[in-house]
Amino acid sequence: METYDQKRRRLYGKQDLPIYLAELRKILKIDVDESLLLSIAETDLVRQNCLAKQLMCSYKILFNDKEKLKKILLESPRSKIGNYYVFTSYSKDCGAAVISTLNDFNFDFSYKAVPSGIITLTRVDLVEEIVLDFYVECDTEYLEVLTYEKPINL
Repeated sequence: METYDQKRRRLYGKQDLPIYLAELRKILKIDVDESLLLSIAETDLVRQNCLAKQLMCSYKILFNDKEKLKKILLESPRSKIGNYYVFTSYSKDCGAAVISTLNDFNFDFSYKAVPSGIITLTRVDLVEEIVLDFYVECDTEYLEVLTYEKPINL
């Protein structure tokens, strides 16, 4: 059941939906349309129930070193497991996208593809989350890759 706040966000998000879909087309290698998106209620549930709270790995690389990014994400044994939810700043009001594999992610995305500078990939079992945080520091573009997992004691 959608709450009043979720309904308000969904209605507000409709104005940003074309921008959000265009943003997703820049960072995903698959066809992107509204059918790829979760509802606002489902998106909130995923965010609330995510168990990936413990930082496991952190890498700071040059933004344009996409081969290193690809290696970090795809050569891990956990990358072979299941679908991922994709979050950007628009996901809260428009719904998270779902991809079937990390291979659906466009590792060659441009720096301006996501103006907020944050992309989060959450595995559908909610025990792993990858945060891609990109920013400029001393006139150099960096990409920080943070991997969170469910703590053993949870």
